[in-house]
Amino acid sequence: MTYTQIVLWFVALDINFYMFSQHSNIYDLAFFTKLLKHILFEPYPYWSILLISAVVTFLSIFFGDEIMDAAAHKDRTIAHSVFCSLLRLFSNKT
Repeated sequence: MTYTQIVLWFVALDINFYMFSQHSNIYDLAFFTKLLKHILFEPYPYWSILLISAVVTFLSIFFGDEIMDAAAHKDRTIAHSVFCSLLRLFSNKT
């Protein structure tokens, strides 16, 4: 499933770059497509949005797969330790 998401991200970016190079006026029709155009072609700081989205996507895949493994009673110590570390990191009130 992780490889599928990686491929889909690259396919989506390829389609957007192709459409922008061939039919860029389409991106000016709606607010969300204007916003997408702005995000794709203004590297700083807007690509951080894409980076955060990619990280969250892959984390959700990792933990989603881990939940499926837990349902099948497989070993899940790595994901559990990562999850606990993330909980500790974000629950510190210093």
